[in-house]
Amino acid sequence: AAVDVNDPAFRSHFQSQIGVFVGGTNISKNVTLRRCRSYDNGKSGIELGAKGGTYAWDCLAVDCDSFRNGRSNFEDGEGFQTSGNRPPDLDLAKQSRRNRFIRCVSFENFSSNFAEQDVLDALFDRCISWSTTTAMDPVSSDQGDGRGIVLGNHAAGGGSIVRRCVSFDNPYTGIHIANHDFVKVYHSMAFDNGFQRPGEGIPTHKEGFGQYTDVGTWFNNIAFDNDTDGGLDFRASGGLPAITSDFNCRQDGTGIYEGPSSIVANPAVCDKEAARQVCFTYAAAAQAGNNITDHDTFFADLDRQLRPQAGSPVIDQGTFLTSTVGVAVAANTLVVADAGFFRPGDIIQLNNATLDVVTIDTIDDTTDTLTLIPGQNVSFADGTGVSVPWQGAAPDMGTYEFDPLLPGCPP
Repeated sequence: AAVDVNDPAFRSHFQSQIGVFVGGTNISKNVTLRRCRSYDNGKSGIELGAKGGTYAWDCLAVDCDSFRNGRSNFEDGEGFQTSGNRPPDLDLAKQSRRNRFIRCVSFENFSSNFAEQDVLDALFDRCISWSTTTAMDPVSSDQGDGRGIVLGNHAAGGGSIVRRCVSFDNPYTGIHIANHDFVKVYHSMAFDNGFQRPGEGIPTHKEGFGQYTDVGTWFNNIAFDNDTDGGLDFRASGGLPAITSDFNCRQDGTGIYEGPSSIVANPAVCDKEAARQVCFTYAAAAQAGNNITDHDTFFADLDRQLRPQAGSPVIDQGTFLTSTVGVAVAANTLVVADAGFFRPGDIIQLNNATLDVVTIDTIDDTTDTLTLIPGQNVSFADGTGVSVPWQGAAPDMGTYEFDPLLPGCPP
């Protein structure tokens, strides 16, 4: 049976190992953690599945916080993590899969804030990450990873999505993909990553986005101010011809691999320093032990500070994530060129005559068919753009959309 933990007063802290763990040798399924907070634990804060033969399928952490974890093990001190077995113990029949982190907040963990290791089809959606560390434990010599969001690592996972996430103030990489093929990173933002703090270890890579794998897709992302200590905004290595990276914006640094529709410009978001202060104020309240009751306010405040200013070069310069295949009239299903951008339950928009906004009920990955919830029908021509909802003529680059009906940037 499904398990749903929904308690804004729930907190796990000062545990010697992991704060909250979901997994089992017989596969834990359909566990939901809502508004849970895990902090100051010896290892990770919240884990869905783990290496060593404990598995989690279709589990969800939503509106949860995890911070300052890794007190006794810097290297394994992730905020949120989903893991599976790795070679030579890989068992694909049981491998952890389809675990999701939605609107989660993670900061000041001794290792990565969000980590996926050897898992299939994970989702990180609207997650906020800041201030990891590369500090070294003086006793064990374990060193923090210093990465905001990291996927992959041991060539046993694939098919995951990172979307509408923000990652900043991480000494290594804002969003890092390694040995995790068929990943999709879109509408995300990385700034002020890639530096060495006094007294901490030297990061081997300094960048906003890092793609160290052979196959992946990067669309509609923004990276800026990741070169203050010799870093890069975007870095890609591996099988470059199989990496689709386009419609991204970098302000400075060096983009090693960019598509022809990417731009080099100041993205002109409203105020990154005000956004940073929003995060620090939220962190202070969380560290004081307050219940999780203000996620909506926090995310709305970030939206106001990190959305594009009027006249920003990223407005309407993104691309639709995929497109329809074939023609339909009043259809409850649509075949698209690539269904891998979406998950069941997603709200999507079509660039058809009526700009329909609809909800996906189920996905058939073998035929790239999206079935909408009952009662929703759409009409479209072949090649109609399909994406997460947008404002204007086309999606903006970045996490947040410029909306001309909303007030301008806060004073």
